Amino acid sequence: MMTTKFLYTIIAFLIATGAYAQKSDGTTKSLVKAEAEFAETLGKDGAKTAYTTFAANDGLVFRPNPVNAKTFYGSQPESKDVVWSPAYAKVSRSGDFGYTTGPFSIADKEYGQYLTIWKAVNGKWEVALDLGVSHNKPLKPVTNEYVEPKDFYKPKFLNDKQRQTGAEIIGTTEETLNT
Repeated sequence: MMTTKFLYTIIAFLIATGAYAQKSDGTTKSLVKAEAEFAETLGKDGAKTAYTTFAANDGLVFRPNPVNAKTFYGSQPESKDVVWSPAYAKVSRSGDFGYTTGPFSIADKEYGQYLTIWKAVNGKWEVALDLGVSHNKPLKPVTNEYVEPKDFYKPKFLNDKQRQTGAEIIGTTEETLNT
């Protein structure tokens, strides 16, 4: 009986986190949508849930030193008083890397600017790095700008052997230059 409840709990968790997974189609629009869902989850469910859901397994935040985002927020109490929205976003030509930045406020008492670096993992946007700085209350609202790549280019390797050869060349070059 206990095992069945545990199994149902795990299944419910996987379904719930899958609902938050914003698919990456390589466009800035999909990245902005992922950022908006991240911010919505933060406001509705809190920072702990938002970061453990949207951060990559190796995602970083600085508090003040670099720490794993999931580990840090997983051990923090829930906080729902942070509000932000992307004002500028851009995605790489390959569509697997992007960033968003914009204003944030905490309980309408503290203000700042955030920068989030995103990476596409298995077709889903994940937070790779999240940074923020504090400043006075903004005097005027910012104008949003979302930049799509001019020409989409996804590099393709012919096979794993080529990739391995490239890695060996880089490794040999590094060894040669570091001696």
